[in-house]
Amino acid sequence: MVEDVKAWINGTLIGPDGYCTPTGFEYSLPLYSTPRCGSFVRSVIDGSTRPAPFRVPSGSGYCELIRSVRRVSADEPACWFYGTDPDNARSLPSWVRRCHYDHALDYALESFETEPTREGGCAWLGLAGASRRWHLLHEYSACNSFGITLHGPAEFSRAVAAGVGIVAAPGTSLE
Repeated sequence: MVEDVKAWINGTLIGPDGYCTPTGFEYSLPLYSTPRCGSFVRSVIDGSTRPAPFRVPSGSGYCELIRSVRRVSADEPACWFYGTDPDNARSLPSWVRRCHYDHALDYALESFETEPTREGGCAWLGLAGASRRWHLLHEYSACNSFGITLHGPAEFSRAVAAGVGIVAAPGTSLE
């Protein structure tokens, strides 16, 4: 499965222009977006980042988002992948790893800190189902924003969002 996802990233997700651009999905649902000002730590300290809108009874809203993906996909095997756009010149995949839904649901987020984009530019982290019908994309712009968007079938996307307390009306955007 990892090799299939690598081939999909290099052959489909990264377009002819050399950039990571999700295409071919029925629906794209922005789940979270926050501005940034300078470094991520500075944005947290200065209060320019917004908390995610995930509403869960207890625990991590982000981990519950990944659990919601698992539930709605009926435990479809998935892979995490990470890449960067050094100097915003072109997208370079860094790694692809099998997702283990039973533990460390947020470990992949550390890649934005431990493997930053060299020479500035954007970084992206994705979780893609083995079918590649859906894909949860995290986009990190070193200068101005961070966002999470779910690409896939509309009903799938709405059901995942509902699992973390977000109601997305048909044909609407959450931004």
